[in-house]
Amino acid sequence: MKRTILTPRKTHARKTLGRRLGACVLTLLLSLSLWAPAAAGDAELTVVTQNLTVPAPASEMTLTGSAERWSSPVTSCLYDNGDGTLTALRADCGPEGDTVCVDTLSADLTLLGSRQIPYELPLFGGFYHGTSGNYMMFGRENPDLYQDLVHCYDRDKNYLGLLNPEAYIQQLTEERLAQGLSAIREIHLFREPTLERLEKETGHLSIDTTRDGVLVLFFIPLKESAENSQDLVEVLRMVQYDQDFHQVAAAPVTHVYTAYPFDASSLRMAERDGVLMVHTGRKRYDGHQSQLTLWFSTEELALNRTGMYWLNGMTGEPAEDWEKTDRTPLQEYQINHVSHSYNQFIRFDGEDLVLLDHSDGSPARGVVLTILRQGPKYGSVGLNSTWYPLLTVDGNSGANQTGISLGGFELTETGYLTALNAVDPDRVERYSSYRIIEKDGTVMSEREQERDAVLLVTSKEDPENTVQIRLTDNAGTGRAAGIPYLVKLGEDRFLVLWETYDCTASGPAQKTPCLGMTCQVVDGTGKAVAEAKTFPRVRLSKDCQPAVMGEDLIWFIDGLGLYGEGTSMERTFYRLPLSAVPGAEKTAGGYAVQAGPADKTEAGWSLTAALEGPARPGRLTAALYDGDGKQLAAKTFPAADRVPVTLPGLSGGTEIRLFWTDGGNRPLCGSRTVPLNGA
Repeated sequence: MKRTILTPRKTHARKTLGRRLGACVLTLLLSLSLWAPAAAGDAELTVVTQNLTVPAPASEMTLTGSAERWSSPVTSCLYDNGDGTLTALRADCGPEGDTVCVDTLSADLTLLGSRQIPYELPLFGGFYHGTSGNYMMFGRENPDLYQDLVHCYDRDKNYLGLLNPEAYIQQLTEERLAQGLSAIREIHLFREPTLERLEKETGHLSIDTTRDGVLVLFFIPLKESAENSQDLVEVLRMVQYDQDFHQVAAAPVTHVYTAYPFDASSLRMAERDGVLMVHTGRKRYDGHQSQLTLWFSTEELALNRTGMYWLNGMTGEPAEDWEKTDRTPLQEYQINHVSHSYNQFIRFDGEDLVLLDHSDGSPARGVVLTILRQGPKYGSVGLNSTWYPLLTVDGNSGANQTGISLGGFELTETGYLTALNAVDPDRVERYSSYRIIEKDGTVMSEREQERDAVLLVTSKEDPENTVQIRLTDNAGTGRAAGIPYLVKLGEDRFLVLWETYDCTASGPAQKTPCLGMTCQVVDGTGKAVAEAKTFPRVRLSKDCQPAVMGEDLIWFIDGLGLYGEGTSMERTFYRLPLSAVPGAEKTAGGYAVQAGPADKTEAGWSLTAALEGPARPGRLTAALYDGDGKQLAAKTFPAADRVPVTLPGLSGGTEIRLFWTDGGNRPLCGSRTVPLNGA
């Protein structure tokens, strides 16, 4: 069913019809702004409302969510499958909020099927759609439950278990009195650091332990045992799935000095040449929050020993027993240490790993860029780490409030773009952990902050001098910009999207009205290539990154109209034609891989892939799979208009999958599956 939305009243009617009738399609006529009439020939933005199979948390962006001091894991994702279908993924679903819901949709956003995946551990960390499969990271809280416990042995050297000696003595006394026996008159506690010493000295006691009421306990503090109790807990688990979300492998993670994973942080991943990198945050055993960076191997999914060794700041190859020394695989500080780290982004730039953190302390307050370079050319076989402050915020180190929130990070041909919203620092007297104090001593509320949408432009040649571009000028206007998204349209075209809020409205800050979504296309230097355009009544998700699919930009929101509170059984998709956005139409058409069946030759399986798009960045990865979805072989090729592909003619292969990735090894489009002639 289609309706043309012309007034706010009919917008309300659309929501009612959507809830009552289930899936329905509606069309919203776009105007140049809130005040200008629609131009002739304007493309239409399509709004599709669907009923969900399981409840999901409300996920629209809000003013208060755009002014949070820290972030949380990204729970929404949308990507192109490369076969004319899309995948919409949402975590925290179901009655208990412990399910990942994966929906498959047709090109016209019709629901084709749904799959529910239970959490493997109680916490969801993040999702990544990669060239070697789909990945999810789960975690669990890992507090020191044993800080007051010790390994206890009785006078006959019988092991009593992990006990609190005082509690055990109290329990034993109560049991003796209940049996009519006398209370314990003498207590002898022997602190023995090792079992060997315990066994050696128990035979040389001069205490008469046969007398009634004499208690002898030997104990070994748990911290002096071979391993810390928290190190033994599987605090994280990386799970690999095939493209249809059948589990392929799982890698447990222990010994990473983490008490609470994903604490006050997000989680993002990047993949290249059999390496999967994870960048997130954690609360450590010592109670302090910092970033956490993990290095996985994807061929046999597991933490990479050498990679974790290098992330500890070591060089060369790890000794066979290095994990058993006093320096476990990961302790307080990694080579790229940031603390506190409240939001994390990660990209591969060729062989370099580029990390972005929102920090309130070390090594700087504000936005921190870290580049990790690998190889002997940097001095040794290990990692060379260099950090740069892209934006600095005044205040004491560790004061949680910084007045900024990160929304996007992308590679350009010559550098990096970072999108964020920010308070005008000229209005700020000081920042505390909870508040922003104005020059006159008053506390800024979320509405009074009147944040702007901001771009940071960083050159690879001179990363120490970042240029700041304010896309809005909201101070004193009664308006505020939400957290902006940054979408890569081509090698030198980027789309910035943000919501604008009416801060003069009354009522709860959480329900501050949104005036619409603004789109601004910029080049790699941050320069606007066309006028910005505002779409009234169009909303953004708090964490579903808008995705380019063909000639459209698509994203979804669960529970539209609930202001990010509670759960909902309704999902709203937005489909925005790129031709409707000034400056974006030049990149319309997106990226695609075309290829016919592969033929068997003397060299193996051969085919020619045609790459279609506004540019030819990155490279093409071809992988041979068997009927169970197991990867048998893979090779990479430089991107070009036409790419000759040859893979080994291994037995058992049933198909070849082609992945086109950009310079940061991120998929530019869905994978293309190619059958094998005669297989």
